[in-house]
Amino acid sequence: HLLNLQTEMMIPSVLSSLLMLKDKLKDFCKEELKKVSDRGKVLEIHLLSEMSPSSSHIMENIILEMC
Repeated sequence: HLLNLQTEMMIPSVLSSLLMLKDKLKDFCKEELKKVSDRGKVLEIHLLSEMSPSSSHIMENIILEMC
């Protein structure tokens, strides 16, 4: 019975730790996704700057339509 009581007392603590871990993982994923997204935007800008003015304008319109 003592083991059962100790286990039951630990459950709220374990659940709390799991919820904290879940929140940290969610925040981490959001930050990493933002980094990847930001890198993609920089790449688009770099590619657009290398194009001729007419093709650059066409690509800008395509990218805006996709967003």
